[in-house]
Amino acid sequence: MAKNKLVKIKLVKSLIGSSEAQRKVAAALNLGDEIEDVLITLGKQYHLIRPLDRNNALFLYLVLDRSKANLAMSRHELKSFEKELDFS
Repeated sequence: MAKNKLVKIKLVKSLIGSSEAQRKVAAALNLGDEIEDVLITLGKQYHLIRPLDRNNALFLYLVLDRSKANLAMSRHELKSFEKELDFS
């Protein structure tokens, strides 16, 4: 397996654990709110992770070019895209 691919797999596994930990913290603090998305900012990229509303075990992962992306519009589009998913 290529080194770059292995790093990406480890990153995704780490994000899954991080997302679950954030949900547990939010529940423990009784915030009465849900995580909409998680944003990781790098020098040249945005990484946007959105847990699915219908299945918290799954999430959408979007990588954006920071110099070209509109973050607010990307979040809106990702939310709309999720509504179009069909799991039947």
